[in-house]
Amino acid sequence: MLAASGSPSMQPARVLVRVQAKGGMFLGGGTHIILLDAASGKLFAEGRATGGSGQLSNSFSPAASRHSIVTSGPGGQDVLWLSANPAETTAGLMATLDLAKPTLVEFIARSANGNRSGNTVTQMVSTVTQMMWIAPGADLSAEPGVVLVMPGLDVRILATQRVGEVLMSLSASVSMMCGGRIDSRSPWPPSEFSVIVTVIGESGTVVQAPLAFRGAGIFADEIELPGPGSYQVTVSAVQAAAGNAGGASTVFNLDEFPYW
Repeated sequence: MLAASGSPSMQPARVLVRVQAKGGMFLGGGTHIILLDAASGKLFAEGRATGGSGQLSNSFSPAASRHSIVTSGPGGQDVLWLSANPAETTAGLMATLDLAKPTLVEFIARSANGNRSGNTVTQMVSTVTQMMWIAPGADLSAEPGVVLVMPGLDVRILATQRVGEVLMSLSASVSMMCGGRIDSRSPWPPSEFSVIVTVIGESGTVVQAPLAFRGAGIFADEIELPGPGSYQVTVSAVQAAAGNAGGASTVFNLDEFPYW
């Protein structure tokens, strides 16, 4: 039988937290990580995961993330393993939690992506959260640490331009949430991605068309519009193989761009 004792004393628990793009690499670029007491909302730690995206290997090591990258290769499927790069600082947060008892901790990661097209700016904040019990004195600082997986695709509308009487050209960039570039020579081949532009006019008229891959993560094409006026333009990207999707939106007014 356990004997009763006095009030428990605080003991530090160390936790390494990394955020990995679903089907991609670690997120840096100022991704914000927060650790909270799930019951009370008390803040344990927070900080920005700045640093590199890690390194990929064809072979597994104990320090690798268990969230491997599966991609289509010439001979079938290839599996790549992600781990911290010992040659540089890898994006993540090392946190110390002072705990008096086992505590349900909420992990939150937020990554903001800005998109500009003309004078219109759209801000998207992707958030992932998970909870886990942590006991006083626990050491979760060994690689790869606690890995939060951020789903989605980073879609940015680069340019819209009138190129005909009712013709608009549009270009957009699509990448993994970690910034991994879509390319035939990268782990993210363009054949895995479907990118579509949807244009909705003031009268409710809808035009939808695929965007063609132009290389280096760029998708672009020309879209014929029903006529003059203002249009809501949305670019949607899907990577069905990894269960990822993303989008970006802007406004295009055909009347603001004279055509002769």
